[in-house]
Amino acid sequence: MRSQRDDEFGAGMLLNRKPLVLRDKPQVARGNKRALFLIDGYPDVVVKVVLPREGGTNMAGSKRLLRRFLPSTNYRFLFREYKCYLAAKLAQAGQSGALPIIELRGLVQTDLGPGMIEELIKDGEGNPGTSLREMVQRKVFQEHHLELLNDFVRRIFAWRVRANDLNPSNILFGQRAGISQFVLVDGLGDSHLIPVRTWSGHLNERSLCKRFEDTSRVTGLTWDAKDRVFGLPRR
Repeated sequence: MRSQRDDEFGAGMLLNRKPLVLRDKPQVARGNKRALFLIDGYPDVVVKVVLPREGGTNMAGSKRLLRRFLPSTNYRFLFREYKCYLAAKLAQAGQSGALPIIELRGLVQTDLGPGMIEELIKDGEGNPGTSLREMVQRKVFQEHHLELLNDFVRRIFAWRVRANDLNPSNILFGQRAGISQFVLVDGLGDSHLIPVRTWSGHLNERSLCKRFEDTSRVTGLTWDAKDRVFGLPRR
């Protein structure tokens, strides 16, 4: 159920002509190309933006020209991720369980360029969720987490999610409405120039299996491609 605050967020943030100031604000996470910023007064969402490029001397000439004359290519991920999200939302009525990917709340203009407002996955104490990779590294991944991880896998396949970067760093463990679960928070959508995985469900399933198999190598978990389930490491 939407609260009055949610409605105020939509009207006040999305329709505000004044850019949202993110520079020098705290970051939840940072990658090579993008970063997540917290928003004062809105603890349940973050804003994802493309990081400013410094210099660009290592970028191929063709890419520099493309981004100079077609600057929208810097934000292809926004289109890709939102298309994946919309497809999942349209499929939501016919599936069981929670959405296996983060909720996207729309776009907002910031002092760092266009940003995507996203759900913030948090633990039971209000802290940002923990990635599957970190859980394994800290040795806090237990047998009861395995059932939740495999439920996440089931929902990823059932909802036919397209993911270009499904890896243990992008799978976060947290709570939604008090229910513990794993959620894919980044790398959504089909990144291929020719979107064959979008056109073919079979190819997309093969891709998902490959990415889960890669995840098993990184985490030390076992992966059963036939039954599409993870298992604890063999002793």
